[in-house]
Amino acid sequence: MQCLKDIFKKFSLVDEFRDKIYLWLALFPLAIYIAAVLVFSINIPADDDYDAVLGFLNRFITSNNLGEKIWLLFSQHNEHRIFFNRIIELLQYCIMGKVNFYVLSIVGNLGWVLSFFVIYKLYKKKCNNYKYLLPISIIFFSFLTHTLMSWSMASIQQYYQVLFLLLSYYFLIYKFSIKNALLYQFFLLLGVWTGGGGLIFYLPAVIYLFFKKRNKEAIVTTILFLLNSYFYFVFFDYRFTSSVTSFSYFLKHFSDILIYVLNFIGNIKVLTRYEYIVGLIFFLCSIYIAFKKQCEFQILILLAVVLTAFAAAIDRAHFGIWQALSSRYTMYPIILLSSNYLSILPDKDNKLNNRIYIFALGLSVLIFSIAMPNGVRNLIKYDSNLNSQCIYYFDKEEHAVNIYEESHRLGIYNLSCYKK
Repeated sequence: MQCLKDIFKKFSLVDEFRDKIYLWLALFPLAIYIAAVLVFSINIPADDDYDAVLGFLNRFITSNNLGEKIWLLFSQHNEHRIFFNRIIELLQYCIMGKVNFYVLSIVGNLGWVLSFFVIYKLYKKKCNNYKYLLPISIIFFSFLTHTLMSWSMASIQQYYQVLFLLLSYYFLIYKFSIKNALLYQFFLLLGVWTGGGGLIFYLPAVIYLFFKKRNKEAIVTTILFLLNSYFYFVFFDYRFTSSVTSFSYFLKHFSDILIYVLNFIGNIKVLTRYEYIVGLIFFLCSIYIAFKKQCEFQILILLAVVLTAFAAAIDRAHFGIWQALSSRYTMYPIILLSSNYLSILPDKDNKLNNRIYIFALGLSVLIFSIAMPNGVRNLIKYDSNLNSQCIYYFDKEEHAVNIYEESHRLGIYNLSCYKK
């Protein structure tokens, strides 16, 4: 009888069916996220969209000078150079004949979806079933990043910068080949010219290469970092946008900087108003995991997130430490949580795996249950503001009106709700 049971178990499709159920469960949060993006994205510019999209295209299209056009592609927007944004905007405009912010928003959110699949690719190297993927999917698509879900310009910049970070480190730690070396250098380069934070991603890569005794690569990467820094700050004449001298502020307000960093790392909406406590716990746990598991990808992500948090604090803490709690920064604690989870999962399915899974699943469901209702409320409010105000701009409305009227005159974009 036992022999028959063993034979039946061997040919049973129960495990395969169960794995497919877990796959569909893991894809369900993604489906909800995509549906929300399609519903709440709108073909109306907001805030930085005026300068970064319409203003840029106005100047680019009216320019007859090739050198000026190239300069505009690398031109500064706030503290960033958003070359990648410019290319996406130009491609969308050339293909469709007019700017469409709905399409740009979808393209931007595609960057976050692709980031999830990079994590999934790393996951599949460790686990053969989809069960343990579920917590990552839930937290990735929990609406923590709601500000970016319907904001065209910002979604392209922020999501793709994280995507290029993940891709560069993925190919960096993968088995060495000329192809992989070229790929991680390519994605590091793209990260720089997607947003200023991309320069920071070079530092963990250089440390890693020296530590692994890949000295030639480390030297080449250091040289490329210095070259990118030169072009970013010197050649293209960088203008510091902060009204406060960052270094002096850092010395005088170190405690504010530290709270900002902890808020940045702990911004997963578990304990509202106490994110810095969550951030401290999260940071200490990440350090412990790094020393205990020595997972290369997790260590690289930890370094990148902490350095990004410090850079953001130095640049923006004088606006208030609450700035660190913006939902446009939550991608960083999300990818750190995901890398922590991946690094502590044992290679084989066992009781420890199940305990880790249950804890991770409980935490991700808690975050989702808090973040999703809040995200939906904010998306509805944002959508309502765009439709009711028509010209939605954080500063002087007259500036946005002038940009729009020029775009309308050039046939770049038409805002149907606008009446002069």
